[in-house]
Amino acid sequence: MFEPRYLELFRHLQASAPSGQEPCFGHILAGSRAPLALMQQSVGGLPPIGVCTTVKSIEELSSGRLQVG
Repeated sequence: MFEPRYLELFRHLQASAPSGQEPCFGHILAGSRAPLALMQQSVGGLPPIGVCTTVKSIEELSSGRLQVG
């Protein structure tokens, strides 16, 4: 991961997680960015695609990128 907005997002998740708890991340693809084929099955203007996960680890590599596990 190398885009500045995502680096900032995951650093914030890591810093704001309560002690002893793993941060969670959720994302739904924006309708304006979704391929037309996905929008044919949209629900309320949102494509039927998304992710919700618990972040087990965040490691900053020497390149400045983050490796999220």
